[in-house]
Amino acid sequence: PACALRPRSLLGPRRGAGRLRPVARITIRRPLKHVRTYDTGEAGEDSCTLVTQCSIDRLGRLITQAAHWRGAVAAAVVAYDGATGEHVAVREARRRIEAAVAEIGACGVGVGLPVRRTIALYEDGGLGLYPINAARNAALRLATTELVLLLDVDFLPSTGLHSTVAGSAAELRRRCVEERRLLVLPAFESCADACEAAALAAGGKPALAAAVVAGRARTFASDGRCGDTFPQGHRATDSKRWLATDGAYSVEHEEGFEPFVVASRRLVPPYDERFTGFGRNKILQLWEAARLCGFTFEVVPSHFVVHARHAASHAQRAVLGDPAAAEPGPRLLPSIKALYDRARLERLREACGGGGGGGGGGG
Repeated sequence: PACALRPRSLLGPRRGAGRLRPVARITIRRPLKHVRTYDTGEAGEDSCTLVTQCSIDRLGRLITQAAHWRGAVAAAVVAYDGATGEHVAVREARRRIEAAVAEIGACGVGVGLPVRRTIALYEDGGLGLYPINAARNAALRLATTELVLLLDVDFLPSTGLHSTVAGSAAELRRRCVEERRLLVLPAFESCADACEAAALAAGGKPALAAAVVAGRARTFASDGRCGDTFPQGHRATDSKRWLATDGAYSVEHEEGFEPFVVASRRLVPPYDERFTGFGRNKILQLWEAARLCGFTFEVVPSHFVVHARHAASHAQRAVLGDPAAAEPGPRLLPSIKALYDRARLERLREACGGGGGGGGGGG
């Protein structure tokens, strides 16, 4: 089994979730509705699949990401506009995704990839914030390889990452499956723009190190000068140590840790689909993996991911507030933190054999 907890469907709600009182102002969404799946390339076997998701307005990011990864891709795309928070009509979504699929397929043909890239379109299932964790689980279901790279669509993998994984596939499978390791990719961000991020990803570790020294790049979300601020998200990776070493090393999980990882598709815990929009959605999965499922973290020595900067999404503004607004509305962050605390308590109770989260009392 994936871990000591009772098995859960990747797309279904957690057992007992229907008996919980919804956290204030967070909409509990219906499951995603599959519309159509598009395949590009041949059905050849691959060693690792890049698993990602996005809303319709970020299809350009998906095209760019696919061009940086020379292997299989499994992507869930939701008929939703992340910039405005509005549903996108299925007909319009299909028109836009088919154009993107053609470009993604062209990227694969251009480098002679004997692998399949699968992009599936889903309806968002109701009103509310972007269903990020439902989309992540849907993308995981599309993958068929044992190894998966779990990566958000606004991050670019460093050049050569797929080749490195493919060249050591047997050993990496052993680590991820038999030793239950999560292979951490240090995350950095450009202090300039998305074009600079692409150059950093293509330049390799020496160029990235030079950019960090010059102040053009830094650890993702380490402070507010280059974008968001959430230093605990990647602090445990210890980017300073990584830049100075040529070998892999282990790190301990700490609260808030949310690295991007290569993992076993069969063993990694699913995402809790009650989390939508922005905040804490990935942290819970990695906390569960480390604290309850026996996974450890190993930082890979030579490869990394780079965040391509973008405007704040509708979900981000809803959670953190919109500083540009004349009268900022109420923030959802306290509600998301309450949901996170409740979800952790549920999992601890399950691990101790105390039942499946039915205690819907006040938090």
